[in-house]
Amino acid sequence: MLEEQGHIVEDMAAPIDGVDLMNHYYVMNCGEMDAVVRGIEQATDRKLTEYDLEIESWMLHTAGTQITAAEYSLSLAAWDRAAANMAHFHETYDFYITPATAATAPKVGELTRSREEQEQLREQMRTAKQSEQLALVYDMFLPSLTYTPFTQLANLTGQPAMSLPLHLSDEGLPLGVQVMAGKGEEHRLLNLAYHLEQSDLWHGMQGNPYMATAEQSTSQTNRR
Repeated sequence: MLEEQGHIVEDMAAPIDGVDLMNHYYVMNCGEMDAVVRGIEQATDRKLTEYDLEIESWMLHTAGTQITAAEYSLSLAAWDRAAANMAHFHETYDFYITPATAATAPKVGELTRSREEQEQLREQMRTAKQSEQLALVYDMFLPSLTYTPFTQLANLTGQPAMSLPLHLSDEGLPLGVQVMAGKGEEHRLLNLAYHLEQSDLWHGMQGNPYMATAEQSTSQTNRR
């Protein structure tokens, strides 16, 4: 549709190493979670155990106890490099367009680990070296990251981005389209959103059978 409107659309990859960027993100996240745990321990005047925390928080905290100030700073510097690369990218391209997620929403509990899997992760973290701990953190989040590999870039580079309701799966589940712009270019996103709202691509709440049922119920309730 954008090409039909006279826009130039090219298939391009973002100029960043996504795996490396996420590794740097987890370094920061581990350090932050360790700081959160220390703050709670100071406030409650007691040492938290691994069973006081959800498995994800405990693993981040455990790895964070080994993160140095230099490693933390280097992780933030990697974010800055990614932001600079994307700023250069947007000198040529107004928008970077991706799916909002890689698939429709997972089922409730689909990404929740069993007790046995959680205990296995705890045992691995207890005996792992620092580099191994960070690898375990990455692998722990990989299933959820597989669902949402696109939004992380905007989160880490600080760019404006929006999700547009432009697609429904065969089952009627929404699958958005994410559009990113350069820093300070929010107005371009809003203009594009307004343009697409007038098109046949726009689903919004209309056309979704689940939303239609909710709207009908609300309408009937109001009439009563």
